[in-house]
Amino acid sequence: MMGVAGATATDSSGEQVKGEFTDGRSAEGSIQTNNETRIAVFLNGTRLPAGGERTTGDNPNLRVSVSAPTTIEAISVRIDGTTRRTYFPNATSFSESMTLNTRGGKHALTIVVESTTTASYNATIIRDAAAPRIQFDSPFTTSVIESPPDEYVTRTSQVVMGGSLYDRSDIEYIEFTPKYYTGSGSDERFETRRTVRIEDPGTQFNETVRLIYFTQQKRITNLIQIRVADTYGHVRTYSTNFDILDNRQPTVDVQKLTPVFEHGAVEVTFTVQDAVGIENVLLQSNSVEKAGNNYLYRRPAATTAPAPRELTFTERIRIVDPSGRIEIAVEDRAGNTNRYVERFNSSELIRPKIRINRSTYLSSERTVSVTGAVYDGQVSSVRVETVAADGKVIESQTVFGGGIKTSVPIDATVSTSPSFEAVVVRAVDSSGVEHTQRLSIAGIKGVGAEGSRPSPRSETQTPSEETMVPTTTTSQPPTMTTSTTSAAATGSIVNSILSLPVFRIMGIVLALAAVASYAVYKLTRV
Repeated sequence: MMGVAGATATDSSGEQVKGEFTDGRSAEGSIQTNNETRIAVFLNGTRLPAGGERTTGDNPNLRVSVSAPTTIEAISVRIDGTTRRTYFPNATSFSESMTLNTRGGKHALTIVVESTTTASYNATIIRDAAAPRIQFDSPFTTSVIESPPDEYVTRTSQVVMGGSLYDRSDIEYIEFTPKYYTGSGSDERFETRRTVRIEDPGTQFNETVRLIYFTQQKRITNLIQIRVADTYGHVRTYSTNFDILDNRQPTVDVQKLTPVFEHGAVEVTFTVQDAVGIENVLLQSNSVEKAGNNYLYRRPAATTAPAPRELTFTERIRIVDPSGRIEIAVEDRAGNTNRYVERFNSSELIRPKIRINRSTYLSSERTVSVTGAVYDGQVSSVRVETVAADGKVIESQTVFGGGIKTSVPIDATVSTSPSFEAVVVRAVDSSGVEHTQRLSIAGIKGVGAEGSRPSPRSETQTPSEETMVPTTTTSQPPTMTTSTTSAAATGSIVNSILSLPVFRIMGIVLALAAVASYAVYKLTRV
């Protein structure tokens, strides 16, 4: 670049500074013009437009280029209204590079060019001379200029580090490094765990950090170190000691406890939780399959990985003891324990329920249609009986026998008699105990004149479609009861036949015939 003889400049102290001037050349970059005077400014090699704003990490380096239609008499470079450089080009063009010493913060840049007219240029320069700062809002609260506490007591091994980031430029990254103390006395040292780094976090962060609890002590210290850096390489480091204090029991939450009738078992789904970490989970039972202590989870002794804070299990336990018991035992890292106990009677898992539907009806004057079910248990046989008013069995019909089922449907047509009183369902479970259910139908003798089905009367009435009554259990194994025919029963059958409509009509005809014969006899005597 050609210089123009005699051109000089002075800085803010009045010292003369030589400059470079050029003629007949257009300046490039961000240009502000006034009466065709052109001013271009480059900050650290990048064009800075008039009215623009730029951040720099150190003292800004400016290159100013000016061209004018007439001789440029003076150029002033000002920071925050104070002149830092003055040049006297005595030419129509000018280009000069300079470094301006500034403090951190925002500064107003002004360039004034004097020729036959006056032209000016304005922009903003931000000097980022400091590292970013953090204003914490979790797990503790600080102001933007405060440091976090040196020590913080927590009752959990999982903490959420959160807050806002402040810097004059963009944040490049924030990273979290958890450490923990090991050893004692002169051998005490920090062990560093995996560092978590977040690139371009913006202005806020929220990161969950796991602390380590590696011995069964009531209190242990971790250190979390946080480093935050801006795009200019300024780094600030924060650190806090976290003391874990654990004197609370773990929790056991049983979400589901379901009988499994075909196996005489219970299926249990449960979740164990602890704020610091779970050491082991045991399932204790007096059943054959799960007798004694059964570890569902046991933390390896040699590991330094964080212990789990929540575990969920689903276990099936066969109950064979009449006083069956399951016990869930949980121990956390600090030795705190909790136990959940549930007791079962094995008979409750095999004893079925019996349902006789209210839709059971007299299908004719001689039969009754019985529907229902035996369910939720271990069923070895099911019989349906009709019983007379004197308690005698009219007919017994086997619905199921042989093998074991958990549910048996009932759909049987059973004989009745004029003295028919009730339907009885007998179910025998896998242990040989019989369970019964009775549905009374007193006063119903047959189908109505229009063929309607009479409604049975249950011993326990409910507004629902089906009748479900608690079963009556007998302790003796069931014995098969069969119906017998006696003289009384024969007489009942004859009376039943004579009571039928056809025989009533025949009796009336015979009576009328007898009356007619008697009248003829009387007439012949006269």
